[in-house]
Amino acid sequence: MNLTITDENDNPLMQRKEIEAELTFDKETPSRKEVKKALSDQMKNENIVIKIIKMKFGFQQAKVRANVYMDKGAMEKYEPEYLKTRDKGLKKGAEEKPEKEDGKAEEKK
Repeated sequence: MNLTITDENDNPLMQRKEIEAELTFDKETPSRKEVKKALSDQMKNENIVIKIIKMKFGFQQAKVRANVYMDKGAMEKYEPEYLKTRDKGLKKGAEEKPEKEDGKAEEKK
């Protein structure tokens, strides 16, 4: 997977950078979690919300739009809840499961 930033706009009022990137990959489309990790490694920031991953039919590339926030408080203030939960890979109404020491999520009984 290769992520290349094509456009970066600074938005000081919202305390974020609005990123557009080109994503190329070899096999299946990467998950939002994988794209967010690649973008956070490149931007050296964890406060990222993926807005859209738009595929090109028949090609192994996609366009990505994301917001990179200066701090977590600004992200919580400006981004809608559904985008924040979507980036975590949770279904609507689902909760995060606490992890055990061995790295596996606990099951509710």
